[in-house]
Amino acid sequence: MTLQLAQLGQKNDGKKFLQFQTASFAIRFIFSILFIAFFAYTHTPQIYLFVGNFFVLYLCSSNFEIFGLLRNLRRF
Repeated sequence: MTLQLAQLGQKNDGKKFLQFQTASFAIRFIFSILFIAFFAYTHTPQIYLFVGNFFVLYLCSSNFEIFGLLRNLRRF
């Protein structure tokens, strides 16, 4: 879903690419919060460890995605 949103931002010479990419980051973050809330609601054992590991992996994947975008945008 977020990939389709980012591709929609690339239409019309990418004039709204930044807004659509930021929206896709926000949507992904909201879904990740809902994912963690579901596991917190179901009383997952060691929820703090789960949340810590989840956010470390989330930040790593976001970091790689941002660096990939910056690398592609520097060509222009």
